[in-house]
Amino acid sequence: MARCAYCKRQPAEHKTAVRSIINGKRTTRELPYCSEQCKQNLHLFIKSQNDSTPKFRTILMIWTVLFLGALAVQVLTGSPIFKHLITPVLVALIGAVLVIYPAGMMDLKYYERIGIKYFNLYIRFTGIIIIVTAANIIYSAFWGK
Repeated sequence: MARCAYCKRQPAEHKTAVRSIINGKRTTRELPYCSEQCKQNLHLFIKSQNDSTPKFRTILMIWTVLFLGALAVQVLTGSPIFKHLITPVLVALIGAVLVIYPAGMMDLKYYERIGIKYFNLYIRFTGIIIIVTAANIIYSAFWGK
């Protein structure tokens, strides 16, 4: 018997069709669900994923260019301000993107193991840890020691 795609509770007796964007193409999949609440959350997640994936990729490309630019300036100038401030700020920015757009990061195949609900929490928690780590680097560089 199938498990719910959203919460991974058993049994999931019903299936719902969802249209998700995979590799730039809209595809229809049937996903199992256990309750009407999970069905609504599943459709909300798919809508969110379809909306946020292009934004996430654009933000990730811009972030990569900024990070490589900051790294190049740091190598060329040797200024510690880039190492102690700019790089941690850029790392915190990617953590904030993970907190805001967790659905944009992965395809549905990655959510199948632990469920959409818990994988979103995992991605957001990872983003928060990245933000806290970057803040700790900034704090220790300027006020620590």
